[in-house]
Amino acid sequence: MQTARHSSLNSQSGFFKFWAFITGIMFAALAWVLTQFGMGDLMVDKQTWSVVASKVTQHPANIRTQIGRMVLEGMSPNSIVFTGRTAEFNSKVFETDGGEAVDAAVPGGCDEAKGGPDGTVRGVWGYKDITDPALGYYIKDVGTNTNVSGREAFAYLHGIPLAVCEQINKGFGLSGIEGQSDKIDYALNGGKGDSTYDPTDNVFTAYPAHAFACFENPGGSGTYDYYHALIER
Repeated sequence: MQTARHSSLNSQSGFFKFWAFITGIMFAALAWVLTQFGMGDLMVDKQTWSVVASKVTQHPANIRTQIGRMVLEGMSPNSIVFTGRTAEFNSKVFETDGGEAVDAAVPGGCDEAKGGPDGTVRGVWGYKDITDPALGYYIKDVGTNTNVSGREAFAYLHGIPLAVCEQINKGFGLSGIEGQSDKIDYALNGGKGDSTYDPTDNVFTAYPAHAFACFENPGGSGTYDYYHALIER
């Protein structure tokens, strides 16, 4: 009986060793194929773009959290600013006596993207508040879609790489990259938007009801932008 069991164990051991050998050969062959056709680099690139996309979305998500805290503590959304100063001394998101948020740099891989007050400053984030009594931008079906009272505050990057845009939307469960019918002009009325809800002018329409998304902006061939709502109205 012991001899039979010993023989059976040897047989099983030999079987597993055989399959380990075959599996090793298969993985080696797969690695060779990926290398020959450049697919190994492609897999690395996808991982790299995924990391960049995560950094892009994380920054405004942190700011959104800080703004939520400011509102809970009694700050009016209409008073919250990213630059300049309002009558309320603690209204600034990036001040220690305000939101205490940190304005992070645009991550590597996206440092050619543009932001600033009008979407023309390379390597920095852009922010839009809702402090103007009449002007603003809107995200379709996020909030009320009504003039002035329905506008959103948001962070944005203009002109990010397509690969990053794809990874961002994938992370949000969005399929592909939708395009705007009309250009979003971040310099509209000095960067403050317009007084009416107008889908041909100042409304993000590519992803209705989505507070965060990456889309193709017809302001240039193959121009991809990311917006992230900070205050939804």
